[in-house]
Amino acid sequence: MKKRCEDCGVKEALPNDDLCQECREDMNEFSDRVKVVYKIPWKKYDPKNPPEIGRSYLVSDGHAVDVASFERYWDEEPPRWFPPDRSGIDEFSVFYFATINLPGEDEV
Repeated sequence: MKKRCEDCGVKEALPNDDLCQECREDMNEFSDRVKVVYKIPWKKYDPKNPPEIGRSYLVSDGHAVDVASFERYWDEEPPRWFPPDRSGIDEFSVFYFATINLPGEDEV
C-alpha cells in the first residue's frame, strides 16, 4: 500500500518522505522565503557611533538575546543601555543591537 502525503492527504508521498512532490516543493519554497525575510540585521555597538536615543532594540552579548532601551538617564551623562532587570545581559555586555521594526514598517 502506497503512503499518502501527510500535508495534502491526496497524493502519494515521495519515497523516504512524508510529503508528495508538490507539498515538498511548497515547503522548501516557504523555508527559503522565511530565511530571507526574517534574517535580523545585527550591528556592532560602537559608543562613538551610538544608535538613536529613546528607542528599544534587540541586544546581544554574542550569546544571549534580549530587548533593551537606549536612553540618556541624566543630561550630562552619555546614553546607555537599559535591559530588563532579570536579563542575562547587563548594560555593559551589549556588543550587538538590531532595530526592532514590525511587519509593514520601513527598515531603519
